[in-house]
Amino acid sequence: MPPQLIMGKTRHKNPRTAMRYVKPGAEAIAKVTEVLAPRCRTH
Repeated sequence: MPPQLIMGKTRHKNPRTAMRYVKPGAEAIAKVTEVLAPRCRTH
């Protein structure tokens, strides 16, 4: 969901404070973890 839409619904001016109301689903968390997790090293 775009931050502008969330800010419009919650009437927040600061995107950081509006983001506290966002509850990402398991699929979104898995995708972010896949992107941000460090790759396993093989020696």
